[in-house]
Amino acid sequence: MKRRSVLKATAVFTLAMVTALPMAAKELRTKLRRVDGSVGKSRRVRINGERAWEVTLPPDGREEEIASEASGRQREELRDYTQTAQGTVRYSIDVLMPPWDDPDGRLEAKVMFFQLKPRKRRGESFWPYLSVEIPPDYRRAGPKVDFQFDLGPTMIKQSRSPMAPNRWYQLQVTVKWSTASDGYAIVELDDRQIARFDGVTVTDNSIPLVNFGTYRSHLNATDPSKLETVQLFFRRYRVERLSS
Repeated sequence: MKRRSVLKATAVFTLAMVTALPMAAKELRTKLRRVDGSVGKSRRVRINGERAWEVTLPPDGREEEIASEASGRQREELRDYTQTAQGTVRYSIDVLMPPWDDPDGRLEAKVMFFQLKPRKRRGESFWPYLSVEIPPDYRRAGPKVDFQFDLGPTMIKQSRSPMAPNRWYQLQVTVKWSTASDGYAIVELDDRQIARFDGVTVTDNSIPLVNFGTYRSHLNATDPSKLETVQLFFRRYRVERLSS
């Protein structure tokens, strides 16, 4: 009887340990397509033997964009159409910023290089939304993160550490997609948290689209003769579900 009790206690303890183990991260399928309306160039390249994306947005070709967008948006982006707002998901990508030719030491327009945005549907608001931006004063200021996960004002967080040229940075965006207050979004650069949002992160029928590349806006407020050619490199894009 004593032996049976010991075996039963051991079985219960083992089951509790198995139940307590965290779910192993599951890598999800991705499928990238060039975003409609892109006016630059995207191509596959090799850097030190590893495949990467080179994304270039020149200063020309902006008249058509400005005519169709009230704030003069211009983009060269790749988009992942395969993701869903389910569970806790980590989006990872490496980004490299080469030296840019900007004689006055700042960009004429902000440059967003990563975005989570909803698939547009009739009658839906433009959220959830998250963007990571290289600010115009990028030599002295770090990346800026915009959160808009509810119908209130956009929440903005900015890192104090500028991104140095010619080196890879790992960007990780972890989101617990939830229609309740237990949702959250964390943005990290090289394992250092630069922004966090807590609260509702998704509506009942939202579908997030992952975008990376170059997206700049408010070009109608810039001097066209000073607009720079912006080039970025990306590699190791992956999406993992951490919990369901």
